Amino acid sequence: MAKQQIDSDKVKPVAAYSTGWKVSNGHLIMLAGQVAVDVDGNTVGGDDIRAQTRQVYENIKAALEAAGAGMADIIRLTVYITDAANVPGCMEVRQTYFSEPYPASTLLVVSGLAKPEWLIEIDAIAFVED
Repeated sequence: MAKQQIDSDKVKPVAAYSTGWKVSNGHLIMLAGQVAVDVDGNTVGGDDIRAQTRQVYENIKAALEAAGAGMADIIRLTVYITDAANVPGCMEVRQTYFSEPYPASTLLVVSGLAKPEWLIEIDAIAFVED
């Protein structure tokens, strides 16, 4: 098996994510942090965390497709948000892009991103079998 979810009865995720993944016989795709900008570089969504999160996931999806992969190939996410109050909205949108088995994930609340209008940034690692 080239991709195996790590599952332990001693470690349980506290939300919709996996503890981790073991991979072999394939390729890793590592994406830089994606933010809520369109193809012209304009910020999308204003102060709406759901709109910004959707744009971020659409950017991730487009980058993965360019590499011959898809959202189901993501094994790891790191999510940076600027306000803990935005976690529910961020997670609501996330649920529309993922189903079990979920990627391993870390969510961090940070004091700011590179531009003050950005509310969220996500980087991803995907795996595709040979």
